[in-house]
Amino acid sequence: MGIEPSFEYRNQANSHSEVISSAFGDVLGVRSAQNYLANLRGTIGVPVDDFLFYATGGASLGEVKTTVGQLAIGTDERVFENTERQLGYSIGAGMKYRLSRYWSLGGEFTYIDLGSSELSADRLVMPGGLTYPVTNVKSRNTSQILQVNLAYHF
Repeated sequence: MGIEPSFEYRNQANSHSEVISSAFGDVLGVRSAQNYLANLRGTIGVPVDDFLFYATGGASLGEVKTTVGQLAIGTDERVFENTERQLGYSIGAGMKYRLSRYWSLGGEFTYIDLGSSELSADRLVMPGGLTYPVTNVKSRNTSQILQVNLAYHF
């Protein structure tokens, strides 16, 4: 059993584009980026011979930046974005194998969920009468991490 705090800088981004239904053939691009992630997790494990099998879970805090670009045919792109800190959770499981008295080899899978980000832009009338409709975007902020580690024990 134990508690493990961690902090990591992340350069993780996911992008998605699609043509949305409108008379103008709008293209909507959404980019969601996680800038940092902090975890405070509890761990409980069961030793079996030279193996340690464990489960972990706890709270996660991350900064998420969501950017939306909207382009209608014949107009300039409109961009709107939001950066926010989001509180979520992490769960995972792993195993470690003792190679010798001082060395171990292990692996862990962790799922992190920071909830959803919602972003909206008001109706916008362009010169010439072209109108962008009210646009609402909701995106999920999750990560799946697979780690392999080699540790030296003092």
